[in-house]
Amino acid sequence: MNRRLAVVIALALLSTGCTADVLGRVRGFDVLQIIQSGPVVDAVLKARNTGRVLASIEALLLAFVCWYRIHTGAPWLSVTKDLFLGIFICAYILTSVGTAAGLERWIWDVGVYLGREFNPTGGFLMANFDKAPPVWSE
Repeated sequence: MNRRLAVVIALALLSTGCTADVLGRVRGFDVLQIIQSGPVVDAVLKARNTGRVLASIEALLLAFVCWYRIHTGAPWLSVTKDLFLGIFICAYILTSVGTAAGLERWIWDVGVYLGREFNPTGGFLMANFDKAPPVWSE
């Protein structure tokens, strides 16, 4: 027990030397290189094809739901609206995959933007680091 405590305290004391200056010199890995590697690109293509199949199944399920709602007495206008809106959303996602207007491109752009804003060497956090008011004054 005492030996474990000594190891934990020693590791804690050693880690205090890892300041932002030291950590800034550590070479990280390039995320874009990993994302654009062959196995990841192949997995994305397989996932895209699987997504098309799943979207087709969703459209079929939507048709069954609308058929059921019609037989239970739901208003025709409501059923038609749901059917066309569902098919439109499904068609938009399927046709915009891999383009600049695609949903996954929007998610990618937001992720890249947030990554740049919260980058330890720059961005919003470091630009406003010294401007924060103190929590307490002595």
